[in-house]
Amino acid sequence: MDFIVFIPKDVVTGGPEASHQLSNAIYSLNSEMDTIKIFSHFENIKLIKKKQKLYISSQTSLKIKIKLVLKSFLKFFGYKKISQKSVYKKYVKNINYVNDAEINKNSICVIPEVLPDIAVLLAPFCKIIFWWLSVDNFYSKNHNISSFVDLRHPSIYHAYQSIYAKKFLLLNGIKESYQLTDYTNCRPKFLQEKYKKRKKTILINPKKQSKITNVFLKEIEKYYEIIPLIGLNSDEINKYYRENTIYLELGHSPGKDRMAREASSLGCIVFYLKAGAAQYEKDLNLDDYYLFDPIKIVNIPEEYIKRIKSVFKRPIEHWENQEVFRISINSEKAKFFDETSKLIEIISKRK
Repeated sequence: MDFIVFIPKDVVTGGPEASHQLSNAIYSLNSEMDTIKIFSHFENIKLIKKKQKLYISSQTSLKIKIKLVLKSFLKFFGYKKISQKSVYKKYVKNINYVNDAEINKNSICVIPEVLPDIAVLLAPFCKIIFWWLSVDNFYSKNHNISSFVDLRHPSIYHAYQSIYAKKFLLLNGIKESYQLTDYTNCRPKFLQEKYKKRKKTILINPKKQSKITNVFLKEIEKYYEIIPLIGLNSDEINKYYRENTIYLELGHSPGKDRMAREASSLGCIVFYLKAGAAQYEKDLNLDDYYLFDPIKIVNIPEEYIKRIKSVFKRPIEHWENQEVFRISINSEKAKFFDETSKLIEIISKRK
């Protein structure tokens, strides 16, 4: 088997990290494998025939060329190019980044949900793991798939990162799918520590706010400082997690949220908007007390502000209440490797 994992070039978010985790898991589980190919692509992906062989290739559009020239220009002003290899270095042993790759019947391409056109294009020539890392992002990207009929090709194996995605697949007629989550790089020793006094501040992910939730945040700001986690690298974000009391996520969750799990694994008490994947206990294993209703935070915000105040008054009690959530995070890696192993076994047995 020849694995090719599709990842958008120079993008550093939860999706590419999950794909690097999968690449690492596949290699670790297969002692006969020399390397995993990561197809680091731009927007334009084409299937090319050369000397009776098929290749996928990433074409650089004029729009991207302009961006690359602009980035080169900005280097003079201190701009630093994002390197996936450096950011995800803990995963990249025996991983080969490529801009083109041969496709044949022994190939297994791992393609994220934002590239359904490519999955349909390649399905006649190889096997596909079509990985639903989110639901919402499937609709946010431009593609030509208006029906799920083409995505029911026998060579396409649907994998879901969240129960939210699994239910979405069932609603669209995909009855056979396989769990393939991801994991948080938590620190087991930290999970065993006792609660330590922290700053009375609230951390948020500003990228996920809306006009409605911003009204609620303004109410909270009357009592507590709010720190937006933006423009920071992973080490800087982790430092904030270790030093502050609450992580508050008020955005719609397209899949199992990585930041909430990272914050919890480093000792933050997590509050979350009950929308998207956060509606399902298996995707976000928090007591309902820590989940905010999208309508009630507008109509009766004082109810939720009272809960936040309670955390600052009795942080140890609330920290202990979220112990089950932290323990579940600690077991994610082993679970993910088991899911990967089972899926590879299923695919390898089918012709």
